[in-house]
Amino acid sequence: MKHAKIWLLYLVFPFAYGRLLTALVFFSVLLTLFMTLKSQHQEMRLPALFFSAILAYSIAIFSLITEKTQEAFDELSPFLQLDHATVERLRNSIGCERPITSLIIAAGGLGAGCVHLILMYGSPLDIGARILGDPLVAVGYTVTLLLWLVLTTLISSLVGNATLFSRLGARSVTIDLLDTRPLVAFSRVAIISSLAIIGAQALFPLLYLDQEVSWVIALPGLLSMSLPMLALFAIPLWPIHRRLVVARAEKIDLLSQRIRACEAETPNLEDDPETLERVNGLLQMRREIVLVPVWPFDAGSITRLLLYIVIVPLTWAGAALIEMLVEALL
Repeated sequence: MKHAKIWLLYLVFPFAYGRLLTALVFFSVLLTLFMTLKSQHQEMRLPALFFSAILAYSIAIFSLITEKTQEAFDELSPFLQLDHATVERLRNSIGCERPITSLIIAAGGLGAGCVHLILMYGSPLDIGARILGDPLVAVGYTVTLLLWLVLTTLISSLVGNATLFSRLGARSVTIDLLDTRPLVAFSRVAIISSLAIIGAQALFPLLYLDQEVSWVIALPGLLSMSLPMLALFAIPLWPIHRRLVVARAEKIDLLSQRIRACEAETPNLEDDPETLERVNGLLQMRREIVLVPVWPFDAGSITRLLLYIVIVPLTWAGAALIEMLVEALL
């Protein structure tokens, strides 16, 4: 069945700075709508800033991550042991999905959203009565379902990308222990996918600008993001890591065998300069191989990961400080 572009990508303006403009438009329109609804209906407690920010962020970041994943694939493609047609097919699958799969993912996201609404507001009958009784409440529930739909689509696509790179790392990519720079593409995909989730989690403290928001609103979303975030980081990296470990061990063992063979042929190496020079070369090569990293990271990737990891704790700490300040002033 033919793949089609994932629907979130159609929401982004297809020109320079289109992602930024898309995020600004979605944020402005949603925030204006939510604040208007709240002003007309004082009992409606909708964390307007949170929903506006996370929906705008998710749509824009999904387009960015898709583009960066395609760039990482392009960097890796010259080192893949695959024919040209297969490489093109795999490249075109990034950011695309079968229509039936998209429908299943959408149904799963809406189902999870319904469960969340039940946890927050009671039985389906109660929710149905409130929706029928007040159109403004129906809008609030619709926004919650929309958020689950968007995040489920985003995470499912990122998991698909991670799985693709996992397969490439397990079987298709050529490993050169003396030049592992091309393999950094695997860590780049793992990091950018994880950071997309970290960025969304960093927005959750905005929920608590509304003093009546309870943990039951945020906890399901945070939990549903945390496990995929770990998976998105591990899935692309683990197969290539295992291959690097095996390749390095095999190369070290091969070099050690050659060194022992030279020593067995010439017990007194100092009396045979030619053999001694060959052994020194093998020893130097073995030292180089021992230093080959078995995780495909570079210094920039590690720094970026560590920098972004502290964002979530800092945002939560900042939200707590703001809450304490507001309570002290009141």
